[in-house]
Amino acid sequence: MEYSSVSNLVVLEQLGERFRSARLSRNLTQAQLAEASGVSLSTLRRLESGADNVSLMNIIALMRALGVVDQLELLLPPQPPSPMASLQNSGAGPQVDNGSERQRASGSRQVAEDKGTWTWGDDA
Repeated sequence: MEYSSVSNLVVLEQLGERFRSARLSRNLTQAQLAEASGVSLSTLRRLESGADNVSLMNIIALMRALGVVDQLELLLPPQPPSPMASLQNSGAGPQVDNGSERQRASGSRQVAEDKGTWTWGDDA
């Protein structure tokens, strides 16, 4: 299913159906899964029906009881470092300012001699 094209409620219904399917494939009743997970029977029923008020803590507890908590890795996999972060970590590319004083790339500059205060018409 392409989840980007359906409503959040449809996604919740699909999630509930997947929990129901996982429970049934393990030959567990709702009462058995609720007891094994420490989640109330009414919460499990709400989740399986696609209700929108089941906490993430309860979902994790149910996944743990079903033996699928490791699949949370698939929900939001770790992201690789960005190309800029990789460059900065390797010492190449622009460096992050670590609080030290910035230095000029062109070396030191000569300060012009003070010729007094300039006024309009002095540039001729």
